[in-house]
Amino acid sequence: AFSLLTLAVGALLGYFLLDRRADLPVVQAQPTGHPLSPFFDQDFDAAFNSPYLKESEVQHYCPCSAYEGRWSLSEEYKLPLPGNRKPGVYYLAKSADVRMKCSKLPSAGGQRGRTLSAYEYLVNEIWVDTEQTPWSPKYFDKDNKVYTPEFEALVFEDNPQFRKVATIISFFIDQFEITPEFIYRRGEPCGRYATDVDKALVEEYEIDLKHILKNVLGDLTNTNCEATPNIFCDPNELREKESVISFDCRYTIRTENLGIGGGYPYRKGYRLEEQSYKDNLTCECE
Repeated sequence: AFSLLTLAVGALLGYFLLDRRADLPVVQAQPTGHPLSPFFDQDFDAAFNSPYLKESEVQHYCPCSAYEGRWSLSEEYKLPLPGNRKPGVYYLAKSADVRMKCSKLPSAGGQRGRTLSAYEYLVNEIWVDTEQTPWSPKYFDKDNKVYTPEFEALVFEDNPQFRKVATIISFFIDQFEITPEFIYRRGEPCGRYATDVDKALVEEYEIDLKHILKNVLGDLTNTNCEATPNIFCDPNELREKESVISFDCRYTIRTENLGIGGGYPYRKGYRLEEQSYKDNLTCECE
């Protein structure tokens, strides 16, 4: 179960992530910073109640107490966006500003200190290939279900053949279960919208942004990811600016037959930027 802090998300994000029912493209103002930052990022002597564990609680909720703090997307990743009338529409994951906190609720196994709640503020982009190159075989090997080296090396910003269509702002709530062997991730989206929309590109290449936001990206955010080995079984080995937790995922879309007998692979990683509690924890790796 998610932390009770989740109850505040809907109200706080009302301004940012309303259900846009008007026809897209709609140009929205992009918010600055994580919407929950006032709840998490106050100074030590500020008059507020931090959602992070108190120092008197961190040992009782180990190991998840070591993961509390600010995380980011460890590296960008890109994916094709199927379900459009023409080929050449792509998703570029640019950034994730994440706050993770230890849940005081017991895990499925009844243990405390094993469940993390995470709140992701995401900034991503939609790009279009102006030459509308077929996805396979140039960029994807259908037989082996892997991306070609040409796609792996592709940088949209540096290639004049590709143009940015829109920025996508979204919010996501995760739950992580930590065991000595693995870390499991699951979650759900809390809304998304498009900003910085290039209307001329949308019209010229017949890009249905409403369909992408609701159906295509809706499926992406519900994609199943494999459990990742817990390389931080000793939580004292977590290091700011260095430690990364990565999940191998596979993306499919329910409304479209991808024609490849499976989904598109991608890896999403989180890097620890700022740890809430940095001192030694006494729980053992067991």
